[in-house]
Amino acid sequence: MKYLRNAIAFLFVLCFFSVYSQTRLTKGVSHFPSYQAVVTQFYTHYRPKGDPDPNAMLQFARQPDGWYIITNTIQDQNTKTITPFWQPANGFLNLNGIFSILDSEKDVPFPHYQSEAYVRDNHTIRMFNLHTYYGYQGWADDIVTHLRPFQLELSDEDLYSLGRAHSARASAMMHHNPDGSNLPKVEYKHSGNSMTDQQLTDYYRENLAARECFKIIANRNPVFYDIVGKIQTKYANEVMQAYSDLLIFQNEELGKRQLIPNIYPPELVAHARNYLNNLPKGALFISFGDNDTYPLWYVQVMENLRTDVVVVNYSLLGLPQYISALRRGMNGNKINLGINQSTYEVLEVVDRNNEAKNISYQCKDFPGLFLTCPNNQKQPISKERLFKNDVALLDLHISNKDRVFCGSYSAEPLDIFGKNWLRLGLVEELNLCEQKKINYDSLLLYYSFLDQNIYHESKNFPYKPGTAEYIDEVVISKLYQNLLQHMFDCKSEGRKMELEKFKLI
Repeated sequence: MKYLRNAIAFLFVLCFFSVYSQTRLTKGVSHFPSYQAVVTQFYTHYRPKGDPDPNAMLQFARQPDGWYIITNTIQDQNTKTITPFWQPANGFLNLNGIFSILDSEKDVPFPHYQSEAYVRDNHTIRMFNLHTYYGYQGWADDIVTHLRPFQLELSDEDLYSLGRAHSARASAMMHHNPDGSNLPKVEYKHSGNSMTDQQLTDYYRENLAARECFKIIANRNPVFYDIVGKIQTKYANEVMQAYSDLLIFQNEELGKRQLIPNIYPPELVAHARNYLNNLPKGALFISFGDNDTYPLWYVQVMENLRTDVVVVNYSLLGLPQYISALRRGMNGNKINLGINQSTYEVLEVVDRNNEAKNISYQCKDFPGLFLTCPNNQKQPISKERLFKNDVALLDLHISNKDRVFCGSYSAEPLDIFGKNWLRLGLVEELNLCEQKKINYDSLLLYYSFLDQNIYHESKNFPYKPGTAEYIDEVVISKLYQNLLQHMFDCKSEGRKMELEKFKLI
């Protein structure tokens, strides 16, 4: 019996280390140089060859057999050149044939989309720290292949990486992402359902697998955070991702069937209600991230609240399929767009100064693409180049004059409209040429709409710096400061006690 126990113990240890070696060591890629080290190596030794194309793009990729450099252009992101840069057996490789060796006397800088600052953005660094393999066509497939068989033994971090990989595979099917997965892509149809039965099966499998990973983490470690906040919020957002995808590619009814009661923390639902209740009637509201979009859609559908408001996500405006879905109508609201759908299918970048080479469209191709005040005075656009999202944003503003145009504090791309904004509680209203003025009394009315109790309870918002929930804390703080500033502007000392009732933080 003693020998049997020893044999069983030995097999347990052997199995444990076998699983550990195939998950943690695979995930860690411990013998590979880090992303930061690879970037430093490249920019320490190389510069562009010849006259650099301002539209050239560069990214790094960590594949199972080493590090690679991938180059393409803004106009043609599907045609790529893939060059080995580091291999386990050979170390860093010579790239002299593709790039110039750094010469201090002829230090030609890389264009913006190949610059060191561009490739060192926080999101890219985070994704390389999170995932074993990343930055190339099929990275999510490789992660699922290596981690899925050991799902029950994975750490929270590995399980989260696996969930993100499943989510990326589902997204790649629908949105033809340039990386992520090699699963068959859905061909979009402007009328009728776009997905075959098999594609629906594949999509459900990947989306449900992602939800499963996030749900397991939420059950065993509720305070696990990702970039959007607590893992329960990430799980809920993944449900809403299915709602969004199926609404766009299939039909609204099928999208709504994905929704599940009580998936969001109560405080985020209350926060979503506050967003919607701060908006003027019939407003067109531009959101930016997950947390100022998905909970609002959820409340509109599940509670039938403020369905007069159209919540449009800026990031999704980069997808012609989403633009087409807006034309069809979402949640009972149709949106007008003046630029032809066929143009959105091919448009990538518009040059505002009409001087750029190799750009298919110039601003002169869209005579109405400018900011116009009520007195027909034109205002300049703040960006030199407009991406598809920006063009669609301006198109929405120009083509829906019957709707009040509003935005989220967190939607930085709204800077395209300059500083022409009025703050209305949690949201902002476009106010070109300062045609409207807002005083203390009217602003106080917006604050009175708020369910303030959720902000008084610190347990409701255990914010963590770097997450989207933390951004919302900053938003709420600015909200109160804005009201305070208006009180000072009005020079009304008698309102101090009245204002005390509206302290949010």
